Amino acid sequence: APVEEVASGLLPIKLGLSGLVSGIVDLSGPGLPGPEAADSLGGSLSGTVEQGSLRQSPALKTLRSSLGLDAGSNVSFKTLTHSLRIAGGKLLLDRVRGDLGKDLFEMTGSLGFDQSLDVDLLLRLAPERVKGGGMFAELARYARDAEGRIPVDVKITGTALAPKVSVKASRTLEAAGSALKRELARGLAAKAAPDSGSANPDSLRE
Repeated sequence: APVEEVASGLLPIKLGLSGLVSGIVDLSGPGLPGPEAADSLGGSLSGTVEQGSLRQSPALKTLRSSLGLDAGSNVSFKTLTHSLRIAGGKLLLDRVRGDLGKDLFEMTGSLGFDQSLDVDLLLRLAPERVKGGGMFAELARYARDAEGRIPVDVKITGTALAPKVSVKASRTLEAAGSALKRELARGLAAKAAPDSGSANPDSLRE
């Protein structure tokens, strides 16, 4: 069924995506589906959404701007798998993953029925992103996973209308491996003793 129709009949929030959804819905709460039952609604949803798109939203626009990607409009995907729960007035994202064109993503966290956001997003950007230089080209010198993709951790908080997006370096540094660690060690040693000439970068290696 169209995911917009299913979501509008069950949830008091808009999910901002299109496509055909299939799977299992197990929800319960007093009253008719909608805002009246939102606070007491509970249960789970799991399945897939296929041949859909993420619609342009303040969160998506802010994310693209933070990463230096084209603003564009909607973002198409082939398959999105999801395992969700509803509790305490929130849609809990136990696992959401899929493709965004040539890129891949994984997402966990929560979407509040009050429009609050607390989402951890892992993007695995396609190697083509490095073409033309810029931030991704610099990251790609070291930070590629086994598939040659650039992993980027993103934290999204705030609200659906006023999202706050921050890019974290943890996953990128993990993928960078020993080569980047050695370079960072040399830089730290140079800053620690720029004039003495006695700094030993090897001593900072793990």
